[in-house]
Formats: sequence, C-alpha cells, structure tokens
Amino acid sequence: MRKLASDDHVGVNKNQQTNQIASSSISIDGPRALRIQHPDYPDPARKLGKKGYVNVLYDIDENGRVVNLEVVDS
Repeated sequence: MRKLASDDHVGVNKNQQTNQIASSSISIDGPRALRIQHPDYPDPARKLGKKGYVNVLYDIDENGRVVNLEVVDS
C-alpha cells in the first residue's frame, strides 16, 4: 500500500495535534497507526510564525511497518 502523507500539524502544540487527529478520524477499516510521534517544533520558529511541510511517500509492509520512506517535497 502506497500512501502520501503531509504534515499539516507543524506549528501547533501536541494537545492541539492530538485533538486534530482525533477529530479528523472517521472509521478505520484498513491499516492504522500504532504510534504517532510528532516532531518537536522549535519555539523560536513558532514565535516567528514560521511554518513548513513535508510530503512523504511510503509503503506499509505485511507487518504494519512503514518501509521505503521517500521525501517527495518539502
């Protein structure tokens, strides 16, 4: 399974990220994340209103692990 993911949670705190993820969840019939780890966003960049994004392409193997991770845009 090939997925394209974009990190649109950059610049918000972890509680906001968790709420955004929980509120955007619909029903999960297929693969789902076992663990979500958000990067630490630098406080100086947050205070300056700096934002960024990364689009990645990846596969999920038969054991549910992310493999073949490739940054396609940032």
